[in-house]
Amino acid sequence: MDESRQKIEDKLLDILSKEILSISELSRRLNVKRYILAGYLEALREQGKVDVFKVGKAKVYVAKGKLIKRLQIFFFLLLIPFLLPISSLAQIEVNLSSEKIWILETDNRIIFIPEVLEVTTNCSTISSAYLNSSNIIKWIDNEVDNNYLNFETSILKDLISPTARYFLQLDCETEFGSLTVAKELNVSYLRPYYTIVSKDFGNQSLYEGSEIFIKLSLIENDRYVNVLDIRRESIVLKVNNDEIQFNPTYNLNKREIEIPVDKISSGTHTFAIEFSYKDLPTKILISGNFKVEKRIKINIISPNPPYLLPNSTLVIRIDTPITSLEAEKLSVSISNKNTEFILDGKTVRISSPQLQPGEYMLRVCYDGFCDSTKVFYVTKISGKILDDSNKPIFTKFTFFKNGTQVISFNTDSTGAYNIALPPDYYDLKVDFPKATVVFKDFKFEENEGLINHIYKDFHPIKGIRVYGFYYFEFSGDYSSIELELKYDKSRVEDEDKMKVFYCKNWNFATSSCNSNWEYPTFSLDKVNSKVSLILNSLSAIVLGREISLKVSCSLNKKSFYVNESAFISCLVEDEDGNVIENATVTLNFPSETKFGKTDKNGIVTLEYSIPSEGSFNVTVSAEKVPYSKARSYISFSAERKKEIFISFPDLIKPEIGSNFTIEFSIVNTGQSDLNDIKIYLENIPFDYVLSTNHINNLLPAERINILLTIFIPENSTIATYSPRIKVVSKEIESTKNFGMTLLKLEKPKPQSGFVVKIPTLEIDSIYIYLTLFAALSFSLAYVLKRLKKRNKKISYDDIFNLIGGMA
Repeated sequence: MDESRQKIEDKLLDILSKEILSISELSRRLNVKRYILAGYLEALREQGKVDVFKVGKAKVYVAKGKLIKRLQIFFFLLLIPFLLPISSLAQIEVNLSSEKIWILETDNRIIFIPEVLEVTTNCSTISSAYLNSSNIIKWIDNEVDNNYLNFETSILKDLISPTARYFLQLDCETEFGSLTVAKELNVSYLRPYYTIVSKDFGNQSLYEGSEIFIKLSLIENDRYVNVLDIRRESIVLKVNNDEIQFNPTYNLNKREIEIPVDKISSGTHTFAIEFSYKDLPTKILISGNFKVEKRIKINIISPNPPYLLPNSTLVIRIDTPITSLEAEKLSVSISNKNTEFILDGKTVRISSPQLQPGEYMLRVCYDGFCDSTKVFYVTKISGKILDDSNKPIFTKFTFFKNGTQVISFNTDSTGAYNIALPPDYYDLKVDFPKATVVFKDFKFEENEGLINHIYKDFHPIKGIRVYGFYYFEFSGDYSSIELELKYDKSRVEDEDKMKVFYCKNWNFATSSCNSNWEYPTFSLDKVNSKVSLILNSLSAIVLGREISLKVSCSLNKKSFYVNESAFISCLVEDEDGNVIENATVTLNFPSETKFGKTDKNGIVTLEYSIPSEGSFNVTVSAEKVPYSKARSYISFSAERKKEIFISFPDLIKPEIGSNFTIEFSIVNTGQSDLNDIKIYLENIPFDYVLSTNHINNLLPAERINILLTIFIPENSTIATYSPRIKVVSKEIESTKNFGMTLLKLEKPKPQSGFVVKIPTLEIDSIYIYLTLFAALSFSLAYVLKRLKKRNKKISYDDIFNLIGGMA
């Protein structure tokens, strides 16, 4: 048992073992709705745990205990009515907004009148309300406003029964306690009933030309009402939405009204009858339809379908309630041309007249009653269906009209067919052993030859692994085509990769598609090994998969500089290693895309001008319809070129005993800045001075001019030397080799300044001279360095003056 339910029952038994309480007081104490509490109390009563007693209209409950206590309670309850004031025993009044509730069931719907019923009482508060019919209870959950409530009468829908009685039961709170009152509702359950009959044939069939009646009855609470309560002037009849004037007949014994309907033609007709009943505040409406049969109805026995040629025989049967037919009262015509016939009972044999192919009307009349049906004069299409080896292909033709099969033909053992049909538009289904084709809105007209078909399990096509080749030719007009193509599952590597290829212009001579291959949408049925698709025209269709391409590329070098051209060569092959000519190769660079076509060797070379430094990841793709596209990647990097050019003659010729000065240049011929550049001379046996031997930064294309002075001693001998200039930066180094040939001074030349005279010392030791020379050189270097730190520009005159001062 549910835990919460057990708690409520335990509390009820605990309270009722101590006090005698009504359900209203229990509801208040436990804060549980009254109708919910009633269910718990009834369950406890059935279990024998509580007793219930009535005091006036109220019910009180007590837990079963000792016998004496029960007797005390019993006598106390008997005395309560005598102790209460007389007014507490007064009858509670229940007032309804409508004295009667109408339930009208008509045309498969139920109407409740009034829709809402209002209830008022003379008690202070209505604590709960419910409807009771045949021990079926329907609680009214609407909010109660003290002694007033309302509810929708449609709540009675679940209680409807032709003989039911309906009670509204209210639990009321008064100043003297809780009372329950039951009010029987006046409910009228109405159901109209009708039949449609023929005067001549009863209610079995309705025929044209006979009098037709609608018999109307009304049932109220399972009893037929007196039809006089349905007023004549209130009855309105409409047939096919047209109001009909009539004079009804009241049959009191059968409790029905006969309403005559005019003689009407054959076919299906609608009707509606509207009428009033007693004090029902609305009119009752019933509607429906009925079918009137032809008095004469013809059925074609043969041919079926009724396809005719001139002078052929048409057999029909006349269906009619007339027991016997007379030939002189019978007439037969096709397209308004009277036709010879033979009558045999109700069977008629007709000889068809000369008419052109088309649709005509066959009309049969007997004694003023007629019926007609369509017949068709046919045209023919004939031909043969053979494969590419002139062998017959078994083929089935099926024609449909508006989704219904009209006729079916098969080819014979030679592949021949001869189809006869009325000229018209049909849906034509053609079944081949490996394909089914449906031509929508095919125009059937006389023709020699209709369709050709070739099927091959294998057919060599470049770019396609063929699982089935289907070729069609069709000479008729149509709007669209639906195809089902069967394939051999054992020949398919992977059904999920299978595609449909369609070519509008197939070249048998080259086994190639002269138009572009198309890829129509299709549905795959793996269970039945077939594909389905829709096309607008027919030609070559291939089931298969794309043969894969592969592409490999190489570069003309491994690394590149900015603005340099990279040459990329690519080879395109298929999955079997065959080179592919005329394939489109695409190189997708970060900033642009390059295209090219492969030559007969499957190779294409593309040039790319590198715009910037960095790494380049190039996507390479190769494609050619119908091959499967190939994709690969190639990478390379580019950097800014770092290069220094030393502009110095290849040969200099200084004179012995001279200070040789020459200007040379250092140029940044690269694409990147150079930093912390140092300049050296190597392999030179003489002292030299550079105007600068260090450059902090050298921009691309920037030139720096430098003076070089070489001191050639007088005691030098004529010789040729191979010194070199070396330039070193953080990024790069460069050297310039040059030749230096010493020439002997032919004539002394006056010096253009002052002469530095070093006094001659009579010292025999060569080491003394070397010591003096070293001291002089060190002093000169020290002074030059101090001047440079002061950013003072040093000239040759300054050097010579310095040397002279030291001397």
